[in-house]
Amino acid sequence: MVQEGGTPILRMSVWDLIEKEGYLFIPPVNQLDENAAKQHKLPQKEIDLACNGKLFRAVLRRPTDGQGMLYFFSDDESHAYLKDLSDSAGDEVSLLAYLSINYRKEEGDAHYDFSNICRIIEEKFDAEVELSEKFEDSVEMRVRHVNDRFGSKKNLLEELEVTCLALSLLYRSGINIFYINSVSYHKTGKNVLGNFIFEILPTHRKVGIVDQEELRVVEEKIKIPEAKRVAKGLQNFYNQRSSIARIAIGWAAVEDLMSDGLRPEHILDKDELSGAQEIIEILLDIPSHKKKTFLEAIRDVNRMRIMSRNEGVANRIAAILEIDIDEVKLKLSKLNKARGKIVHTVYHASATELIPHEEFIESILLKMLAKETKLAISQIR
Repeated sequence: MVQEGGTPILRMSVWDLIEKEGYLFIPPVNQLDENAAKQHKLPQKEIDLACNGKLFRAVLRRPTDGQGMLYFFSDDESHAYLKDLSDSAGDEVSLLAYLSINYRKEEGDAHYDFSNICRIIEEKFDAEVELSEKFEDSVEMRVRHVNDRFGSKKNLLEELEVTCLALSLLYRSGINIFYINSVSYHKTGKNVLGNFIFEILPTHRKVGIVDQEELRVVEEKIKIPEAKRVAKGLQNFYNQRSSIARIAIGWAAVEDLMSDGLRPEHILDKDELSGAQEIIEILLDIPSHKKKTFLEAIRDVNRMRIMSRNEGVANRIAAILEIDIDEVKLKLSKLNKARGKIVHTVYHASATELIPHEEFIESILLKMLAKETKLAISQIR
């Protein structure tokens, strides 16, 4: 049985669909259980087969438009035929990549046409390259026969990263790979993905709807000076195009907002400090210029404070997030290590490595905004 868009259509053998009608098989074959069969709304006969472990599912693609189709079967002939196709999968790879182009913009600055970047990449990689219509300031790149031409996908991506780096310098722009999808296919052509008839693109999601009343309420609330400061911090955080930039800018906002009113308190009271200075003046036998520096250090409340600025910020974060201070300190320790690398080294990290830090920073700013506005900003994206 074949389903197209959830509706069963005329039953044909999988061999006929692929060899005669041109349908294309996307490995692997999946065995279905009773629940899966019911979810597909299959007839009782197929559900009974699933209960006995004898029902399988294959994904096919229609060659004309790449429409996905599900093929359900239980016969040995279909299983053997699809197994042979699966065993030969991975002979070749095609790659779809999107490159983002970020450049410093000044007020009133021109918007640049980067079509020449497409030309140079197209020539170098013998690829199909064009400015993307789906994403602003980005390039769409398709490379076929990756294994034959580059040895492997890894080799191609390493070469592409070097090219992006060189072009970043030449064009004074940040050019980076921001999305990759590769597909394995048979050299005999029995996989639609190999020829890009069907493409798996970055997921598009519609954002939620905001009604006029909700917009009015939020606009009124963020007119409150402190709320506006937090809102600006979040806006600056969201404005950044990379995880590294969001962490750097976002944490700067958190530190600025969370340290308000954190006045340092000296570890010694007035009398204790006076007594300590007298002892140093009388008993410490060191050159006068060193003694002067030492006394200045002792008087400096920022050096001799009861609680460091970071400790004060951590305590406030724990309070606003309503979590244990030790958990906050652990998160901050990991965040500070990442920030140290971002600020002080030429740092390259995967998005998955940085996402927890982004989410932590965003959660703090959102909680602060909720505190100042007395309302929770709904998540519309």
